[in-house]
Amino acid sequence: MDERFQMLYTEALAAGKEKIYNIRVMIVGHQGVGKTSLTQRLLGEQVKENQTESTEGIDVHTRCCQIDHATKKWTRTVTTDYLSINDQRIVSIMNNYVPQTNTNVTEEMMSDPVNVIFPVIESEPSSRDPITVLPGTLDEDMQNQGEFSQCEESGITAEESCDVPISHVADVNKEIKRKTCAEEIQTFYKRAKSLTVSKSVLSDVTLLDFAGQSIFSTTHQAFMSWRTLYLLVTNMSLPLTDAVEEGACINGVSGKETCSIQEHVKFWLNSVHSHVCVPQDELINREEKNKNWGECGAPVLGSNGNRPCVILVGTHSDKIPKESLDKRKKEYFNAIRNVLNSHLLLHITDEEFAISNLGSDPNIDALKSKIFDVAQNQVYWGQEIPARWIPLTKALMEKRNSGIQVMDYDEVNSLNETLPVRIEKPEELDLFLRFEHDMGNIVFFNNEKLKKKVLLDPEWLIHGVKIWITSDQVIKRHPELSEQWHAFRKTGRLTSALIENLWASHSEIIQNKEYLLDVMEKLNIIAKPLHKEEEYYWVPCMVSEPAPDNVKKLQQNKDTTQTSTLCFRSKTKFIHVGVFQRLLATCLSKWTPTNEGNLLFRDLCVFDLDEQQQLVLSLNDFVIQATVIRFTHQGRTPDLQLCMTIRNDLYSALSEISDSLCPGSELEICIKCKESSALTNEGLHSISTLRTKDELRCSTHNEFHCVESRELLRFWEEDNHREIPVNVLPEHLARETERFTRFSSLVIDIGTKVLRKILIHYTNTSLDEYMKNNERDILKLRPKKILTQAQVDIILPQIGQTDPEQYDITIASALLSNIYPLLGQQEKQLIADLRTQRNDLAHYTSTRMSEHDFKTKWTRVTSILTDLSIFCNDLDFKNDIQKEIKDIQQTGLFAVLSHLPEITKELKRVCRFIEEITTI
Repeated sequence: MDERFQMLYTEALAAGKEKIYNIRVMIVGHQGVGKTSLTQRLLGEQVKENQTESTEGIDVHTRCCQIDHATKKWTRTVTTDYLSINDQRIVSIMNNYVPQTNTNVTEEMMSDPVNVIFPVIESEPSSRDPITVLPGTLDEDMQNQGEFSQCEESGITAEESCDVPISHVADVNKEIKRKTCAEEIQTFYKRAKSLTVSKSVLSDVTLLDFAGQSIFSTTHQAFMSWRTLYLLVTNMSLPLTDAVEEGACINGVSGKETCSIQEHVKFWLNSVHSHVCVPQDELINREEKNKNWGECGAPVLGSNGNRPCVILVGTHSDKIPKESLDKRKKEYFNAIRNVLNSHLLLHITDEEFAISNLGSDPNIDALKSKIFDVAQNQVYWGQEIPARWIPLTKALMEKRNSGIQVMDYDEVNSLNETLPVRIEKPEELDLFLRFEHDMGNIVFFNNEKLKKKVLLDPEWLIHGVKIWITSDQVIKRHPELSEQWHAFRKTGRLTSALIENLWASHSEIIQNKEYLLDVMEKLNIIAKPLHKEEEYYWVPCMVSEPAPDNVKKLQQNKDTTQTSTLCFRSKTKFIHVGVFQRLLATCLSKWTPTNEGNLLFRDLCVFDLDEQQQLVLSLNDFVIQATVIRFTHQGRTPDLQLCMTIRNDLYSALSEISDSLCPGSELEICIKCKESSALTNEGLHSISTLRTKDELRCSTHNEFHCVESRELLRFWEEDNHREIPVNVLPEHLARETERFTRFSSLVIDIGTKVLRKILIHYTNTSLDEYMKNNERDILKLRPKKILTQAQVDIILPQIGQTDPEQYDITIASALLSNIYPLLGQQEKQLIADLRTQRNDLAHYTSTRMSEHDFKTKWTRVTSILTDLSIFCNDLDFKNDIQKEIKDIQQTGLFAVLSHLPEITKELKRVCRFIEEITTI
């Protein structure tokens, strides 16, 4: 949560807040193990014997049960119960302020409820005790993050709710139509007095039943969250080495048509480990909670770091003789633990459960009790929410339950306006929607393209994908689409005509088709092609055929030259196939797949870069590999600049995808020895090691041999064609020069980009028209020695339109400070500070910077750039800036130093400008 939204959230909490207790349980495992039956048992439903129908996509049972904290008893709820619970929550808040025994106060409240219950408070929230806001509530990778990670708000707590009385709500505006409000509150209170407010503290339970088929694996991570408990379900009547039908591609193992049960166990635990982690600030703020962990058998924070809990559940225990069940249970779960690495073991609770698939089983009650015990020790337990958000939460739920799946943003705003207690500020409404998105209740992206609508039911998004996958009957009715259908199933190529027909019987989907496709594209479930002669999308998760060996060996053709193979791997040795599929989606929007997608497979794709060069991108045993090949009879090698562009694009895309989907994964870049086969991951050498050594021993082949670092790095590192002889610099001078260059890139490259964005953001017309309208004021900057004539000519060209790409920090800062009246004093001061930092660089007597100066200046400038990017009111842009700052930090020594000549040239130009402006 950025500082501006943090202040809004704190202000909302200070006006009235309530603690909520949520338990969100995801049930995962491969197909056919009995996840749906287990879900039904947890819900207290009758389970059909020999039930064989599998879940398709995901079944979400939202707020399906409540748990009494005192008795740990689970009670089944229905939709109307939860709406009543929201009413109870408000009644509980009212009763905290108006005791039922005080007749006079009650009569006063009923005569003028707006003044009594919701007075406008003039005092500042800061006069209250400080509020601790739970960090991580609004995960900025949401745009990354853009994924909807989840927690369902809930819970009526007469004992715990609203520790600041609702009478202190500060944002209910004086302009509220009090008469209308009074009537609404009176009507509500008369109806709500009949409700029985629970004396116990209650928790809401949401259960998510995941499909086990591999084809849905890409969509699962959209629902995975650190605010969740996981039940990992296996069939304990079968050996762990047994093969699982269907789903070979689910764990990224190449060359295998099936995977064993234990490989699926590893897959799901690795998915949990890499996809979800508790934000670090969360751990710091809840440090005291660490002392209590472990009492219920949950992993102790500090031993497992910031990881969610997994409970192992074995089904079909009824197939095991009763006399040997205890022995089998012990051996079975010990065998699972024995094949897991330590980082996965730290997720698992100390107690496992063997569940029968027939009749009643007392172990179900034990499992329910365990779920509650583990949940109440999580860091998000008892999170506070603003009380004034409750009415809009209830109103949106009523809309969803009435069958409305999508609302326009303006409709949500109008709905808010009808409420007796409403969110008054537009910024707080955005904050509320972002909060609901992060909690998994809705889908809302705060960017220009997607902000116009709000998706009320995240499950509906998966439903749209499920229709594509399971629409065989539609094709029978439309045989003319048969060819497109089979092409879609094989290559993932989805035409507009096919979309229209598959969604035709779903009117609300058709009405919101463009929005739904835009959201799927935002989440990288689909991708638009680079060149569009016809309307279609790529859907990588549909591709099920593995690449044959002859395609994998394409780069070993005698008529080609090729680069060394660039590799990306996780330090945990696991990359989810969904990450690779989303990388494919990104690449499909940049480059054209060879032969119209005929070389697109589940684990490999070949792209045409130009008439001679191709990119081979593959996933091989959790390692992503990239090789550029060139077809030639003359021995010409692949283009160096093209290779660098590909490397930067791949790293940038993978970093963004990993940060969004797999925050627990840390990417490592390697290069494969040229003696290694295209079919293996042998001979991988870390790029960080190659940068520091001239030669390395490669010991992964039958015969040890020596590899030259320069040769492996040749196509992937700019230092191999750099202008600076860095290798002759002493190490300490190289590091000082690196710091100077790295900091200069931060100021000049990113600083200029941010100022250009602000120029456009604060311009209410086109930039060219704005400059022409302010021509008189711009011309005055020349005699004032703020701009030179050459700079004025750039802003006001005699021919054509002004080009913001020619605006440097000097031009941008001068314009923002002098002809942008809407810009606040704080923004202007930050811009002036940035310009000062740039000018200071120009006056350095050498291209070297001490470690102390670097740390001080880096901290200051990154703070300036972050604050300025916030003023642009564009979350995607802010995230892009954070990512570019991170990239500058992580760029290698040689690559950084290769930019020094152009940076030196720019700083000399700044010096000439300063000299010129002082002599005018």
